[in-house]
Amino acid sequence: MDKRLTPALLKSRVLPALLAGANRRSMDLDALFGTDADQPRLRALSLTGQALRFERPSGPEHYLVEPEIRDDRRIIPDEMRRPLIRLLTFSKATPPVAAAIAWTMDKAQLRLHPFDQPKLDAFIRANSEYLGSTAEQWATRQAETATTLTYFFAEDELDENNWNTAQLRQRVHYLESRRKLDPDAARALLEAAWPQQDAEARVRLLIALQAGLGIADEPFLASLAKDRSPRVRSMAAQLLGRLPNSTYENPALRQLMERVQRSESGIFRKKTVLALELPTTVKEHIAPAWIRESVVSVSLQEFSRAVSLTNEELIAGSAKDRNLLLGLAWMATQGRRLDLLPPIAAEHPELWEQMSLSGSADLEHLSVDERVEWATAITSPQSSKPPKETMLWNWLHNAIKGPVPTSLMDGMLRSRWTEDLTEPAKARPDLPEMLAACCPGSLRTKLREQLGTLDPSLTVNAFSLLDILDTMERFTQ
Repeated sequence: MDKRLTPALLKSRVLPALLAGANRRSMDLDALFGTDADQPRLRALSLTGQALRFERPSGPEHYLVEPEIRDDRRIIPDEMRRPLIRLLTFSKATPPVAAAIAWTMDKAQLRLHPFDQPKLDAFIRANSEYLGSTAEQWATRQAETATTLTYFFAEDELDENNWNTAQLRQRVHYLESRRKLDPDAARALLEAAWPQQDAEARVRLLIALQAGLGIADEPFLASLAKDRSPRVRSMAAQLLGRLPNSTYENPALRQLMERVQRSESGIFRKKTVLALELPTTVKEHIAPAWIRESVVSVSLQEFSRAVSLTNEELIAGSAKDRNLLLGLAWMATQGRRLDLLPPIAAEHPELWEQMSLSGSADLEHLSVDERVEWATAITSPQSSKPPKETMLWNWLHNAIKGPVPTSLMDGMLRSRWTEDLTEPAKARPDLPEMLAACCPGSLRTKLREQLGTLDPSLTVNAFSLLDILDTMERFTQ
């Protein structure tokens, strides 16, 4: 055998020939391995294999190193993986079903199994904010545009140098915590990072300024009057209206006051009566949206000061005008005066429906418990006999991002809501799936009993969702 055989020679001459099917016409094995070699092809294959085994492969010129994504959430139990995939993919689950699963996973601090992420890509992209760091990283990686966001494991890893590179939820929590410690320093951080924020981030970061709100915030909030986002402008105006002794003149308040009619009633005890005059061009079906647009940038405090009435007097004076009551309900919601909603709802029994016609409710400034309290208040007049319109339930479900109040769901289960679904012409799975998504855990057994009386084709997804939600909650106990 030729002693000059080297790994380079074996790789450059012998390996290509072996792969192509070596023979004596393409390569002289006798010259390389000697005429006395037995089975020179096997000798060539053996030596080439040994040479490749111990040869260190050359490394690439450039490495793509992804940041480590640490997620302390627990992976969903194995018995739930297959039903979850089946419900979210094969069954084409409706948005309320998918949203209920995402919100429950967030509350239970669960995350998807890594092997299931490709199958649930659409679900992850739509709900990544509620599914943990690994899901957010997956959604970002699959996006068409690149991002510079960093995925932090814990809030204590954030500081004033890196907080703006974190996910939006972490940025909001960090800013809120800084506002409680040092409001001026937190506002300075937000002002410096403001140009880099998108519209959604600007709104949610601005809401964080509610903590420690003071007169020192007025210049920054007043500068947002020309922001390109209507939601930012309205939120800034709301915060300005809550500042005591503010010099800011709210143009939205001035426009609203031009539409408010004031009179007095009573002979011996004069009582102020208020009414909201709608433009002649505003028809009945678009009136709720117009009313909300008119009051969304006005705080309850500044409106109360403008009419020189207390909040209780405002509600009493508006009792005969449901348009103004609707406006007061939105002001109370924006100003976190949830204690005023029950008396407003008592005077306006259709408040739930009218608020839903005003557009989607943005309750990011309310905590989970406050959202349930809000929902309880606006639905209280109809809780004993709730409406069956799926649109109303969907609107409420999206607003509170979780189960509806127990009193409302109990009233629905006491009604005869299943009767309409026994008629083939009216039988659709929308309402059963909607109620399964909205149902509190304490009433799921009762809902299952009623679902069992319906056609299985209408309830298959509803039953599957209830089982998944129960499993999540048991897994976290």
